[in-house]
Amino acid sequence: MRACTHTYSLSFSPSGSLFLSLSTSLGFKRHVETRCPTTGQLVYEAIHSAFEWLPLGAVVGRSVLVLHGGIGDGSWSVADLASVCRPIKEFDQEGVPACVYQALWSDPSDSDAEMAYGVHPNKARGDKDAPKAVLFGPDVTAKFCHRNRLQLVIRSHQFVRQGVKFMHGLHCICDANLCSSWCL
Repeated sequence: MRACTHTYSLSFSPSGSLFLSLSTSLGFKRHVETRCPTTGQLVYEAIHSAFEWLPLGAVVGRSVLVLHGGIGDGSWSVADLASVCRPIKEFDQEGVPACVYQALWSDPSDSDAEMAYGVHPNKARGDKDAPKAVLFGPDVTAKFCHRNRLQLVIRSHQFVRQGVKFMHGLHCICDANLCSSWCL
């Protein structure tokens, strides 16, 4: 990943819609076909052709990692994410490291309390839509940031009513302004 100095040069952080299997089960394909009745399948395929090559995150100013989801178990590095080979058609295809799924689908725990430390199954997501989804605690975020020489992680997957939510001892920010919508 290249360090970006201007926020307008950031690339879109893809969602789970990146993967054909998830985008179909989550309704993205149906949404595209509804919005584009005569060309829906063609538009859907073009979107996925582009998604397969999109960056999985962006580093801003060498100190902030912007992701769609989160850091999962935090065992990987920014360099690991940057070295993922493209195209990525499915998260479970051979050769796709766990950091891909974690960057797209993990969530920060909603608490900085000690009981939220570590990595936990994300029961709110359920097994169907995100079978490997986890919640990561503030300790995981702090260690990940320290190891990768980052100040914080910004995730864009979550709607936040107040616009921005500061979490994990200010090492994680949920930003609703980055949250993608399915408007075409």
